[in-house]
Amino acid sequence: DNVDPTITLCPSDATVLCMDTLPTQVYGAALANDNCPNNITISYTDVVDSDTSGQFCYIVMREWTASDLAGNTSGCIQTFNVIDTIPPALSQYPVDITVSCSEVLSGPLNITASDNCTDSIAVNFVQDTVDIAAGVCGKYSYTIVRTRTAVDDCGNVETHTNKITVVDDEAPAFPGLPDTIIVKSANFPANTNCTVPVTLNVAQFIVDCAPIDELIVLNDAPHGNDSLIASGNYEVGSYIIHFTATDPCGNVGEDSVLVMVMDNSKPTAICN
Repeated sequence: DNVDPTITLCPSDATVLCMDTLPTQVYGAALANDNCPNNITISYTDVVDSDTSGQFCYIVMREWTASDLAGNTSGCIQTFNVIDTIPPALSQYPVDITVSCSEVLSGPLNITASDNCTDSIAVNFVQDTVDIAAGVCGKYSYTIVRTRTAVDDCGNVETHTNKITVVDDEAPAFPGLPDTIIVKSANFPANTNCTVPVTLNVAQFIVDCAPIDELIVLNDAPHGNDSLIASGNYEVGSYIIHFTATDPCGNVGEDSVLVMVMDNSKPTAICN
């Protein structure tokens, strides 16, 4: 027997989705006859190839082969044009948030991607800082833009961007600054000027996103440096000292302290 089988039916080509398993029950099978009946075996092999036309994701060529017992063969090719229009999905989609500059920013989440057809997909992560405020304020008022992109083997793209807006809208505060400071003369050596040394430095009491050296601090004390320090030799009496602190973003915080200088020293008799 040297007569090849004859293919009587080659299944039609089809355009299919990438997740399709291409069952013969749906897409058909080849038929053949031979000069020696009942001696034909029909089988197929799937070969994956790229699509040079750029219209499809890839191509599956199903090579049908009809063989008789003498080893004579004939065949045909059924072509599947594979498409994929579904983009990958990210494991999380962070929302936009606004936070104070005093909050500790968390690092970017470890986000992965999955796809209906591609087994393993990398997620490209890019972080930019935009909308930076002018001057020193830009250290405390800006927007972080985090963009994640995943691309599957068929070129479908999933992109997600979330923004973290950092704002400095809180004025400097003076937590722990005492409301009243009472200083008594008997706790210090006597002097002819009837003054008492008062020590007051508000640097330890100011809290802000910006450090002390970036704040403008003023006070109206009769002594000191008109800024952080209101220390000096105070005469007996009461003093309300006002402090203002302005941060680089223009937020102004105010507080005051009552300094009471009391004369509780006993007179010293001088005998001539």
